[in-house]
Amino acid sequence: MKKFSTILLAVMCLFILSSCDTNDSTENAYLSGKVLTVYEGSCLLEVTDKGNTGFASGEVALINTNVEGCPIYAVGDFLKVEFDGTVAESYPPQILTVFSVEKTDVTPSRSE
Repeated sequence: MKKFSTILLAVMCLFILSSCDTNDSTENAYLSGKVLTVYEGSCLLEVTDKGNTGFASGEVALINTNVEGCPIYAVGDFLKVEFDGTVAESYPPQILTVFSVEKTDVTPSRSE
């Protein structure tokens, strides 16, 4: 009986370990939107394409644009923002840990 229990425990451990997700996704959270207001080092962005985030189209967020390689932008420009997925729970929501900001020429499609 001890031998059977040991084998059963070993099989269960192997099953648990094999079911662990070892696929590290390197895709960052991203969204696109229209610049509503420009501040020093940040901007207010109206989401036009929620990307892979929980934002809804039309929602407004404050984006940290004090990142290396951030283009010069103005009110009315469209930006694509990649970030760590963390959003500060405030009004408006704040995206602080930004990896990249890209200026887009075309109005992103609205997605819900």
